[in-house]
Amino acid sequence: MIVYIEVPPTVDMLDKEMKTLGGLLRATLSTSGTPLQLDRGTDLLSCVSNGWVFIDNGIFKYYHRNKMVRLYETGDLLPLTSLNVASECRCVSDFGTTIRIFENREIADHLAAHTDDIVHFLRYTAVHSTLMHILCASYSSEDLHPDFTIRTFKPGSIIIAEGAPALEIYQMIQGTAVVTVKNVEVGIVESGEVFGEISFFTESTRSATVIAKTDCTVQVMRKDEFLTLAKLKPSVNLAISKILSQRLVETNRKIAGET
Repeated sequence: MIVYIEVPPTVDMLDKEMKTLGGLLRATLSTSGTPLQLDRGTDLLSCVSNGWVFIDNGIFKYYHRNKMVRLYETGDLLPLTSLNVASECRCVSDFGTTIRIFENREIADHLAAHTDDIVHFLRYTAVHSTLMHILCASYSSEDLHPDFTIRTFKPGSIIIAEGAPALEIYQMIQGTAVVTVKNVEVGIVESGEVFGEISFFTESTRSATVIAKTDCTVQVMRKDEFLTLAKLKPSVNLAISKILSQRLVETNRKIAGET
């Protein structure tokens, strides 16, 4: 999930709980379900009206009244009833997406055979519904609606090239990438981390190359988009400051170790 405006801390707590519960449910769901492949730009809510959807591969952007509220990604479990929390909702595939659909009957049969999952399903549905109501209500009060670019990279693909202009800043949504300087590995980028920020802010050329180690999903922000994000969510400025400080500390340690 990516949230672009200031929301109560409970949102992060609810999202983490939902991820945990989703993992427990996916572990016991069979590999059945009805497979479906969606083209880029397809609205999931126009294809499937009820039941549950498991995302085997891909990303969906969820919009409430044309405002992007959150992302759903590979591995997420979507209760479709909770997605339709209001009119003018869309859940659009950002790339070609592979999903599995579990009808309500299949879920009922699963719960009859796995009674321990009943509590998890009920709690998951409640948490997801609460989370979506909070996010949609928060965005309804905002006049801005950022919709940043999402890119995917296969293993071995170059995300950032050393010496290139620094026109964008990145956040790793999913995956792992290797950072190299003059073909020497100097670091790793993990899910959730922001990268490419130093040359972006100093307006200098890229000082390192970043190569996808696994399948990577990356959020890309240009300068104007980042300024919008910083306005909507001031805590982003603090997060970036912490990242830059950590980079400085790590650099100083390396220098001290070399001398």
